[in-house]
Amino acid sequence: MKHTAHTEIPHIKKEDIHKLDFPAHDVLTDHHSIEVRKKHLERSVVLGNTYKSKTKIIFEDNHGLHQIETHIWGVTEKWLLLKHGITIPVRRIHDVIF
Repeated sequence: MKHTAHTEIPHIKKEDIHKLDFPAHDVLTDHHSIEVRKKHLERSVVLGNTYKSKTKIIFEDNHGLHQIETHIWGVTEKWLLLKHGITIPVRRIHDVIF
């Protein structure tokens, strides 16, 4: 569940996420990485809602990698829930850094 550390990943504004197009396949291919992502997302929800901590999310649309640092309000099996009803498909998340 690691992105390429040597490349600069562009930041994106939360308000621009709705403009992105997300392919249907998962960016992670092995079961262990998918489970780690799930656990990190669940932990980031607790940190955000309890301690108001921001989490850095590295995710990918059909054009490439993006990153955002924000509070995570919730997570479901399929969606990462941000403020103002903004969502990111869990299947497109490479890394969760808190």
